[in-house]
Amino acid sequence: MPYTIGEVARMMNIAPSTLRYYEKEGLCHFKRSRNNYRFADIRTIRNLCDISFYRKLSCSIEQLHQLNRMDHRQIYQLLAQSRQKLQRQLQELHQMLENIEAVRAYGARVIFDDFGMGFSSFHDLQDYPMDGLKLDKELVDNMGTEQGKIILGALVETGHRMGLTILAEGVETDEEISTLRELHCDVMQGFR
Repeated sequence: MPYTIGEVARMMNIAPSTLRYYEKEGLCHFKRSRNNYRFADIRTIRNLCDISFYRKLSCSIEQLHQLNRMDHRQIYQLLAQSRQKLQRQLQELHQMLENIEAVRAYGARVIFDDFGMGFSSFHDLQDYPMDGLKLDKELVDNMGTEQGKIILGALVETGHRMGLTILAEGVETDEEISTLRELHCDVMQGFR
C-alpha cells in the first residue's frame, strides 16, 4: 500500500521538506501519481528508516551516498566514529551543566542569550538549567506584525510557565515598550 509524503512524514516524525530534500539529493525515490503527488512504497520507507538511523548518528549526506559502496568494515568504522562524536557531545553537555551549576553556586543567574533565533531551541530549555531567556532582537523587531506578536507572546508565556525571567533586547521605541509590557515581559534592554 503506498503512503503519501505527509503520511510518511507523520509516521517517521520527519518534516516533509526534509523528505523532499533526501529525494533531491538522490538518497531515496518517491513514486509519482498522475497529479505529480509523491508516494512511498515499503521499499522507500525502509530506505528512509536507514537514512534516519544514520542521520541520528550525525552522518553527513555525503557519507549516506557512500553507504551502498561500503563494506562491513567501513560501516563499522563509520559507526565507531559516530559513537566517538556522540561521546564527545555528551562530555561537552556534562561539562556545560557543571559550569552552569558552578556559576549558580556563586549566586549568579544564568540567562540563555539570543533565544528564539539561530540555533536555540526549546530542547535547550530542557537540557540546561537556566534562570531566564534573553529574547533575540529580531523577535522584538518583528513584533509589529500580528504573527510576530503571537510568537513573542508565546515565548514570554512559555518562559514564565517555566519560572524564567524574560528579557527582551533591542527595545528602541515607545510602541515596543508598550507591547512588551502588554505581553508581561520582565526586563527590557535597548537604546533610549
